[in-house]
Amino acid sequence: MFFKALIKLCVVTSILLISGCATVSTFKAYEGEEKSNDQVARITSNVKREGFAYQRLSITKIDEISTFDFAASLLSSPAYPTSAIVLPGRHYIGLKYEHGLMFSDSVLWFDAEAGASYLLNANVDGYGVKFWITDASTGRAVGGIPGGEPKKEKDNKLDD
Repeated sequence: MFFKALIKLCVVTSILLISGCATVSTFKAYEGEEKSNDQVARITSNVKREGFAYQRLSITKIDEISTFDFAASLLSSPAYPTSAIVLPGRHYIGLKYEHGLMFSDSVLWFDAEAGASYLLNANVDGYGVKFWITDASTGRAVGGIPGGEPKKEKDNKLDD
């Protein structure tokens, strides 16, 4: 009896491990039911692997909410996602770039529009890493570093 239970446990654990390693996690940065693609914005890492060195750009936070996935970290999968879905509006994105044994963290802001897709970018430049966000359809850079945000529209109106 014990042996059968042990075999079932091993089979279930193996299936969970295999399916857990095979999935690519996308972080949903809002509560409630899933929304259609025209109601949300999608953010995806755009870092391409160079050579044999490990290279990854992960999303560590969205609007001060951690994206850490404890279960994935237990399965030797990446603990942070490389893509996310957000509602329209201003968002602050925590990023971690890893390349071999080197890493760098940053925070960027951008104004998400419903139905749009955005790419997270990182590039090693000398001894530093440059981070930026682009609109996937136009390639235009959007957002920037915190502190450089424009005022909200109602604050920008000029008195006539």
